[in-house]
Amino acid sequence: MHKRKIIIICGAPGVGKTTVANALARDGRTVANIGTMMNELGSSGKYYVKSRDRIRYRSMEVNSRLRLNAARRIRRMHGDVIIDTHASVIAGDKVVSGMPLNFMKPLAGEVSAIIYLDASNTELIARRLKDSDRNRQRQSDLEIDRQRDVNLATLSYYMVTLDIPIYIINNRENKVKDTVKSCEDVIRDLD
Repeated sequence: MHKRKIIIICGAPGVGKTTVANALARDGRTVANIGTMMNELGSSGKYYVKSRDRIRYRSMEVNSRLRLNAARRIRRMHGDVIIDTHASVIAGDKVVSGMPLNFMKPLAGEVSAIIYLDASNTELIARRLKDSDRNRQRQSDLEIDRQRDVNLATLSYYMVTLDIPIYIINNRENKVKDTVKSCEDVIRDLD
């Protein structure tokens, strides 16, 4: 019998999480984009933000509640799920968790792996500048390196405390098919 798998795809803004996650959405897999889900869940009333890129400026309490509701929604999904999210989120000078413990705990028993996509700082900056659909916060090399450090520290915590394996895959420019194949290999090896 096939055991349901939840795979988390995370990485810095512009690394290609959504592109890779959507390419993996086959063979009965569903993609759950946490930013999109949080925006939908908070799309009315006082939690409304015009753009997904403004979510990070809502209060931590509101985002925590919306993220927990997204996790509950994922628990109700059938089949394998690819979660597209950030390990950390930069909001001005503040860094907040994109995968806080209250989000991970309801999913912990079902998360089979976390795939961290990475790319060079030069590639990340170039991709962000090309993405006209998003209003991303600009970051220097130092800020990108700091966020990478926070991301890897966050993922290391879940590897140790929740026993979730971490895979680090480099998503090189114009090599998304290779990245998807590497992710497929990870998923296949989990069986």
